[in-house]
Amino acid sequence: MLSEVIRRLEANDEMMESVDLDFGAAIDDSDRLGDAGAAKLATALKANGKLTELGIGCNLIGDEGAFALADGLRENQGLLSLGLGGNMIGDEGCTGIAAALELNRSITELGLYGNAIRDLGAAGVGEMITRNTTLEALYLGGNWIGDRGGTEIGRGLMRNHALTALNLSQNLLGDMAAGAIAASLVENNRLTALDLSCNQVSDSGGRQLAGALRKNSGLTSLNLNLNLLGTKAVDATERALSHNFFLTALRISVQTNQTFEHATVTSIEVLLRRNAQFAQEVDRQDWWERSQWNSVEQMRARRRDELSLYNFVL
Repeated sequence: MLSEVIRRLEANDEMMESVDLDFGAAIDDSDRLGDAGAAKLATALKANGKLTELGIGCNLIGDEGAFALADGLRENQGLLSLGLGGNMIGDEGCTGIAAALELNRSITELGLYGNAIRDLGAAGVGEMITRNTTLEALYLGGNWIGDRGGTEIGRGLMRNHALTALNLSQNLLGDMAAGAIAASLVENNRLTALDLSCNQVSDSGGRQLAGALRKNSGLTSLNLNLNLLGTKAVDATERALSHNFFLTALRISVQTNQTFEHATVTSIEVLLRRNAQFAQEVDRQDWWERSQWNSVEQMRARRRDELSLYNFVL
């Protein structure tokens, strides 16, 4: 199968726009690509300009294979989506791919979930997103990223104007990382979906994220489930939503030894419904009118004004 894929890639087969070699648990390890197979694919990518989607998850690809793919990405400017989830890529391989994406101007979606990436690799990602202007979706869930790596990603977000979706679920992020990400959300209104579920964020980090929501006008979906949050963070989030008119989807839970106040839950639900209702009304506005706005920021400023009035008359 691999040899046929490579032959078609090297021939720039116009019918081959998507390749899915993500095998999961369906095959024996001996049939997976490994580093050698990844290197062959990388060589083929250098000469290919037709492929737009490549999925090679669960293929026992380690740092060596990741370095080879990074080399291919430096020359390939046609690939849009690359899935590398469920492999064995560590800090070195992640840093190599991140460095390649500082030069690559085509990749819009990168999946690195379920690998062995720690703080050093995450730091490389944080540096990359300060320079990359095309990556829109980044999936880093299920790794070993701690506070130091999460903080570097947060710092990178502050200077990033491309990412719209970031998944950092199932890592080791604590309050320091949550604080850095919260600080970035005050400046970054491009990100619309953020998943921080299954980490180690407590009330301190939760309150910092809630504070960011007061000023952020881009985020529409936030997942904080299965952290170490208490009722103080939930209460702070409920108060922040009184000032935020953009978040429409929120998943949040507290530790098992604490419980929500029913009034707080009800208030959060009402505020989210308010935001969703107005978002639908905005979407129904005449497209020509919205097309006259000079920028996304102008659109958001106008929406803030309208939402403030809408909230007042509720």
